[in-house]
Amino acid sequence: MQFKQSLIVLALLSTITACGGGSSDSGTVQPPNGGGGTTTPTVGTTGVITGFGSVIVNGVHYSTTSTTVSTDDKDSGAETDLAVGMVVDVSGTLSADGSTGTASSIKYSAHVEGPISLIDLATKQITVLGQVIDFDDLTVFEGITADTLKINDRVEISGYYKNPGQFYASRIELDSKPAQLLKVYGAVAELNTVAQTFKVGPQLVDYSKARLDDFGSQQLANGQTVKVKGSTVDAASKALVATEIDLKTKPTTNPDKLRTEGTVANVVADTSFELNGVKLLLTANTAFENGTKAELINGALVKVQASNSTDGWKADKVVFIKAVVSKVEGKVTAVNTTDKTFTVGTETYLVTPQTVLKDDSSRKVRFFELSSLAVNDYVEVVGFKNPQGSLVALKVERENGASADGYIELKGLPTEVAADSFTLFGKKVTVDSNTVYLNGRRVLTQQAFFTLLKTTTVVEVKATAAGNDLLATRLKIESAGSNDGAVETEFKGSVSEKGADFIVVGGKKVLLTANTKLRIGKKRDYTVEGFLTDVKVADRVEVEGTVDAATSNINARSVSVEREND
Repeated sequence: MQFKQSLIVLALLSTITACGGGSSDSGTVQPPNGGGGTTTPTVGTTGVITGFGSVIVNGVHYSTTSTTVSTDDKDSGAETDLAVGMVVDVSGTLSADGSTGTASSIKYSAHVEGPISLIDLATKQITVLGQVIDFDDLTVFEGITADTLKINDRVEISGYYKNPGQFYASRIELDSKPAQLLKVYGAVAELNTVAQTFKVGPQLVDYSKARLDDFGSQQLANGQTVKVKGSTVDAASKALVATEIDLKTKPTTNPDKLRTEGTVANVVADTSFELNGVKLLLTANTAFENGTKAELINGALVKVQASNSTDGWKADKVVFIKAVVSKVEGKVTAVNTTDKTFTVGTETYLVTPQTVLKDDSSRKVRFFELSSLAVNDYVEVVGFKNPQGSLVALKVERENGASADGYIELKGLPTEVAADSFTLFGKKVTVDSNTVYLNGRRVLTQQAFFTLLKTTTVVEVKATAAGNDLLATRLKIESAGSNDGAVETEFKGSVSEKGADFIVVGGKKVLLTANTKLRIGKKRDYTVEGFLTDVKVADRVEVEGTVDAATSNINARSVSVEREND
């Protein structure tokens, strides 16, 4: 199992409505006109689906009895076309207490779809059609996992826009549809009407044969937000050959209530702030959850509930999204549906309406909720501590059992810290000569690592079982105490060149030495000369090593070539 970076640094960044110079088809960004006060308030929301049994978005359970559902592939879809982790736009009405609602429409549109060209496991990023996709512990994977991602796998990405050509993935799905399209979403840039090309992020698009949809009397122009669809990439120019270009425009709806999530900007102390381009007013009645008003600063990650008024959008509640401090996998030892908690080992987690719940076991329960859990179920959980000191589950996934590769991943606060071991969740974690020690991406010595490790330091562990203990293959902390050491890297890509003592992968020169562990398929213990003889241009490889600070070359610790028949 790949060692995952469990901080939600980007998990709730600007929604796709903030993309480029245009807007999406979400109804949540319209300025208010004082409409509101209806008995059954209308609502516009953009957010991640966290569960079913209704459709749950931003903590609200929306009834879908008479809902119009549409997706990229179906104008008239069904609730079963939706899945946990998808970012959707919901229009409908809310109950008086705001906990339930009725959805009149739910729209889903994938943000990127195509083959993976680069996998950077150190930074938790993949590249698809030139778009850089960030993922983390909250990302939902379907049909694939972070550690089984492969070059040329075709994936569908749902998530949030960050910058031109860069997204955060709330969901990564292995694309198994028979008609496999290529899709990119973003702002038109570098439009060339003579060559009939433009760019979305770094991806060149050839629109000479494309049908333009929803443009009306408008012409294609820089700054417009578009969804580009095609089926091929030109071998010579590397341009995505578009068959359809959809213009994304603002709707005219203006709901009574707003539900949105993202990163705070333009804070005016005690007065207002902005989220996804929407100005939100603070009042004496604004409630704060998982934090205080003092923590509402530029860059803070929040979910917001707001009401329409003649003065503008008034923030009713601001929910702070905290960093993951606990990650555990194992068997459930207790479930308490009254307290809305469950226990794994020594850790008890609170389940809230915001918790992502997904059943990845062979049971595949769609309406998966706390009451679906039973003692001895195997789960993977990530969470954070609220101001009251309780562990709150951010994501719960039920599995059939431990990962097939034998690795166990944990994250939390250690106890009984010694010079070569510590305890985490009641398990002793030991080390050996093969253990890699990291501070961020900086490689440390064992002594330097354990000098920085305190009982107040969150530590990430990748380990294997060793009797009743765990033997760590990799340990990671985030500490300001040291900037020494080489930068660790781990990535997957295709070989584009090879030389006397190197290969080039994803534009990176990978240096091979007698100490580099080299493998092709099932064959191990290659010499550098033998490896370079057998490795081929276009081979898919995984590289682990460190980055040379002076040259940016990779000093490879290990290189593995994927060969299905070797």
